[in-house]
Amino acid sequence: MNGIERLEIEHILPQHGSIIEGDNIKKAIECLKALECGVEAIKEAKLYE
Repeated sequence: MNGIERLEIEHILPQHGSIIEGDNIKKAIECLKALECGVEAIKEAKLYE
């Protein structure tokens, strides 16, 4: 996400949901950066024990 936020993005076109434009792009990237997923989510839920 750090690399993506350095790009000059005009639109995000998700496969599902609304098109993201303008000031909402930065907000969307910040939300995605805060999202726990993959290995980190498994560690947090302690599902591996």
